[in-house]
Amino acid sequence: MMFRLCSLFAFLLLFSACSTQKTPPGASIVSGIILETNVHVSLLKWDEGLQVVLVDSQTSHISHGKGSSSNPVFKQTGTAKSEGTIGYDWEIETADGKSAEIKIAGQSFEAAKGTFFVVDEDGGKVDVKQYKFSVPQSTNSSKRLIQVITEDLNIKKWIATLQKTP
Repeated sequence: MMFRLCSLFAFLLLFSACSTQKTPPGASIVSGIILETNVHVSLLKWDEGLQVVLVDSQTSHISHGKGSSSNPVFKQTGTAKSEGTIGYDWEIETADGKSAEIKIAGQSFEAAKGTFFVVDEDGGKVDVKQYKFSVPQSTNSSKRLIQVITEDLNIKKWIATLQKTP
């Protein structure tokens, strides 16, 4: 009888320990669009509320994410590059899908100060500008993202910095 109780206790203890570890949330929407002005916009959006927007004029973009129940932090990484440019890498780490540590081109940014980034390369140097702007939660398609981006006057000004004439 004591053996059965101990076995039951050990099973319950093991079950409760396993059930408390959760896989950290990953982005539910990862969308990349190119505006007619050759500006690329990447949206990463979590159901929990976090969203990160990267705007640049690079032509090649690669992104991947990983998370597991053995690590409490979800990590999304990416690279943006064009031929003849140095390009840049970025990284977003979140444990809850609400807050994040963000690194772009080797620079760290606090998500609380804004999660809308315009990344420009000039003279072999990457310049990152951080803005406070939230894409509406209803933005769940590329078509809607284009509408939001092209209708906002502040965003138009920010994007204009990328559209330099050679």
